Amino acid sequence: MTAAKVYTIRVPESDAQQIEFVARVEGLSINELFRTALDQYFEVLRDDAGFVGRAKAQLAHDRKIAKRLV
Repeated sequence: MTAAKVYTIRVPESDAQQIEFVARVEGLSINELFRTALDQYFEVLRDDAGFVGRAKAQLAHDRKIAKRLV
C-alpha cells in the first residue's frame, strides 16, 4: 500500500446520514466514497481553466518565496 495521510473532517448530521446512505447503496466504505469523490473533483479541476490559471499563479508565487529561502 502506498503512504497515506489521515484527515478528520466534520460534517453536519444531515450530510453524514446522506454519506452513509450513499456508501451503503454503492457498496463502498465511507473512506472509498470520499476517495472516489475526491478523484472526480480533481478531474473537474484539471479541466477548469480558471483553476489551472490560479494554480499556476500560486506556483509562481511559491517559487519566488522559495528562491528567497534557498
